[in-house]
Amino acid sequence: MRNPARKALYLLLAVLAGSALIWIGIERYERIGESWSSTGPILLGLTIAPLPLLFLIQALFAIRGQALLRAGHRVIARWEVYPAEWEQFRRLDSRRSADPDSSPNDLWTRKAAPGGPVEVIVGESSALVDGSYHVLRPGGLPELREVRLFDGPPACLEFALLYPRSRYGGTVPATLRIPVPPGSRGAAQRVLDHYRPRTVRRPGLALRNPPRTYRICAVLLVAAAAMAALGYGWASGLADGADPLVPLALLIAGIGLGAFALLLALAVWLVTRP
Repeated sequence: MRNPARKALYLLLAVLAGSALIWIGIERYERIGESWSSTGPILLGLTIAPLPLLFLIQALFAIRGQALLRAGHRVIARWEVYPAEWEQFRRLDSRRSADPDSSPNDLWTRKAAPGGPVEVIVGESSALVDGSYHVLRPGGLPELREVRLFDGPPACLEFALLYPRSRYGGTVPATLRIPVPPGSRGAAQRVLDHYRPRTVRRPGLALRNPPRTYRICAVLLVAAAAMAALGYGWASGLADGADPLVPLALLIAGIGLGAFALLLALAVWLVTRP
């Protein structure tokens, strides 16, 4: 995220605008009752405010992460890229981004040589490059999938990332590409040594020890059967006119828990069978 403080300001203004529309709609509704002049602003405000609010929270976390990296908190390596090296990297980055076997760079790069050295700071779960902050977490948003060192010249650290495409599913690959000057190869190697073990794909908890998973599923099935029996007996013994909500909820919860345990055990068996 480039300049998270400025983005946070814009997003805050959007959230305030949406909140103001909601307040105006509520105030009109209280004065004149239901009409388009009152419900319209409310609907518009509910459309505007939620998404900027989510991005505002993300921007606030980015501001905090950026400040921690600048303060040296959990920093793995840092180096500087001089203007001539940056210009060489920019040309390489254009070629790599256009390569069908590669992905566009998630880093906003200057279109001209900077006036001085560009600072690069890589931490245990994020990076700050020329004022652009990026989260690097397996399972995060974006998801970190791989890290490698591209020889160049110039050499580059390449973090393979995946963004969710939309609410309809799918992913969009991207690459955070960071230049590594010749004198910083040792620092880049420390980054590789830190991130490579984190990007190794491990099986889920249920698949790491199938016998234990089966035992847990058996315990869940017993508990589910007890819950369902208790709920059914309770509901059957209620007097006419009594509220059956609690026993029915217990019965439904037992059935749902039992179905989950059975499906989990079946899925583990299907995946791990010879």
